[in-house]
Amino acid sequence: MAFDMFFIADSSKTKEKINHSEEFIFHLLDGNNEYPEINLLWENFYNGPEIDSERSNRLVHELLKLKNEFSKHNQYKLIQFIVDRLLIFFSIAYTKRVIVTCISD
Repeated sequence: MAFDMFFIADSSKTKEKINHSEEFIFHLLDGNNEYPEINLLWENFYNGPEIDSERSNRLVHELLKLKNEFSKHNQYKLIQFIVDRLLIFFSIAYTKRVIVTCISD
């Protein structure tokens, strides 16, 4: 486990995670001002942050921008896979207006 995220909505728990092997995505963006929410998530990665629905929405927009940027480069398929998973998770969190709880090691 590196970074587990979950929320409870409609009496069910939805989970996602960022594995240790996927943390490199943050290093690619570190300090890039075009992705303030993703960088803020990285800054708080080991503090177990909570993410409200509005922040989830901002993360979705940054992830879409990131996906668009890396879709131009075929060698970054793994990044696109990670981004797709996170997009779905944060989109649902925003739509359901829930708080995402994060737990890191």
